[in-house]
Amino acid sequence: MLEEWIRMFDKIFEVVDCPEDRQVELATFYLRQQADLWCMFERPACRQDPEFGWESLKDKLLERFYPAHVKVEKYEEFLHLKQVSISVMEYHKKFLELARFASVLVPIGESKVEKFVAGLNFEARKALTVSKPKTLNKAYLCAIDLYRVQHVQKGIQETRMRSFETSVAPVVMSLSFTGAEPS
Repeated sequence: MLEEWIRMFDKIFEVVDCPEDRQVELATFYLRQQADLWCMFERPACRQDPEFGWESLKDKLLERFYPAHVKVEKYEEFLHLKQVSISVMEYHKKFLELARFASVLVPIGESKVEKFVAGLNFEARKALTVSKPKTLNKAYLCAIDLYRVQHVQKGIQETRMRSFETSVAPVVMSLSFTGAEPS
């Protein structure tokens, strides 16, 4: 949440061309709850530092509200991330959320693609290993297409099974009531 907030302000400052000397003031105006209390007590000491600015505030906020043990937990979660029973979209979203904690593990595009593919279910992993997508986005699009096709195929199989059951069941039932042997 905090990282999203920081990225949002980075974008706002860039778009509105906010002067550097006003960025801290604007950002701290929007702080809430614990972060607002923290800032209220830290602001006087921060203002004593002539070099203090938006980048310094971001670092201090992340240091305070995103401690090292949380980063380690997220890194571990990323290491063991698997699609299992979630959709490709959910897996991709979780992958992106956690990948930032493992920049050492997946520093370049190819490593990210390999890690993403390795966490997919077996069928998707098999298909993407053959197609060898070069970017994470291509891997995601291939996996989502495969997932869609698998769902269509599953629906067709279920429809066939239901139609088979409705066409065969009356015949089997009539044979069992008459005592006739099927030929």
